[in-house]
Amino acid sequence: MSSPARRLRLENLESRRLLAAVNIPEDLSGQVGAEVAAPVVIDSAEGVRGAEIRIKYDPNMLTLTAEDITAGSAWESVEDTQVVANVDPASGTVTVFISASAGLPDIEGSLVIFAFVVRDQAAPGTETANDLVEVKLNEGAIAVNPAPVAGPDPTDGSIVISDQPGAADRIAGFVYADTNNDNLPGALEGIPGVTITLINVQDGTQRQTTTGDNGAFEFTQVPAGRYRIVQTQPLAYLEGGANELTVDLAAGQNLENQNFRELGLRAAFVYNRLLTTTALPVGSASWVGVLRQINVDAAASTPAQATSVAADTAQATSEESAAAASSSTIAEGESDTSVASRLASSFLASADSQPEGEWLVDEALNQAESGQPQGAPASDQKPASPAQAKPTAAPSPAMQEEEESEEHRAVDQALAELW
Repeated sequence: MSSPARRLRLENLESRRLLAAVNIPEDLSGQVGAEVAAPVVIDSAEGVRGAEIRIKYDPNMLTLTAEDITAGSAWESVEDTQVVANVDPASGTVTVFISASAGLPDIEGSLVIFAFVVRDQAAPGTETANDLVEVKLNEGAIAVNPAPVAGPDPTDGSIVISDQPGAADRIAGFVYADTNNDNLPGALEGIPGVTITLINVQDGTQRQTTTGDNGAFEFTQVPAGRYRIVQTQPLAYLEGGANELTVDLAAGQNLENQNFRELGLRAAFVYNRLLTTTALPVGSASWVGVLRQINVDAAASTPAQATSVAADTAQATSEESAAAASSSTIAEGESDTSVASRLASSFLASADSQPEGEWLVDEALNQAESGQPQGAPASDQKPASPAQAKPTAAPSPAMQEEEESEEHRAVDQALAELW
């Protein structure tokens, strides 16, 4: 009896390629009469040899010609890229064919860049959509998900018309302590003095800056390309998100809102001054000065302390994050003292290494030991006069151990009262 014959089936490997995601950015802006670069971004261009892209724009708001359409950053590794573009300026429809002889590597970047010009009659403050209608990769062999369609969908982009000149070739953002847990930088949440490094992925060149008093940073006159934005984690804060971002900057683009989120101050760096009139109001020069001093103190910790703080910051537990989130909602109209309290006492995560300084925990401990009511100002405590001060002999090891146990119990009681 003969065995059944088996047929070999050839499968195109491109059919096993993971789905690609494409979109046009939603955070583009441009002044009346200015050029705005709108890229079509892809999360991974691996194996792409050709792309057919169709978009639709509002010709009453923007102008575009075939010469204004160029290959994006994803094609930089190949030398024979060809771009063929058809633009109907009356209807605002565009079809682009772009191809190369070899497949692209596994990189994130832009497939094509549309250099729109905002019309003079466009009203500042208005927004115009860039409808990504269709994208075919390798004649449809590589699937796109979500697939663009005509009309509104998640792949579409937009341009906000501004009445202020936009800073071209710029990357900017904020470092902030998210005290109201909305994942957005607030006017009073900026962290000053944080180091930000911009790294060109292609050639490795670096630029560095630090955040200003409001937590903002920016890099100007940045050539088009792919960049890594790296934040040096501020050791005094609980980590609230990634410390590195990767972005693609098109020629003439103003790339904003590249933000880094922190949760709030660690227990060891919650200073009394944050809750006093000498530092308030929040956002004042005095307030910023205290925050900058906290950064200096955290960086100047001993190697053992710095290692402990960095490890604890990088591995903040879900309980710490949940506690910070549940206790950080700031109601509209709250006072500066309330905002300061959110940043300080609501983010007491652990009473670990404490460098020299002014700590809320230490003051609560002193009040608990002296029998002073919780919350009484430190200025109410009268220091002993020189005549009353008497030298004491060094305590024995047994006495030290007993005193440390009593101190630990007092700390536990003080922390319980603070929370």
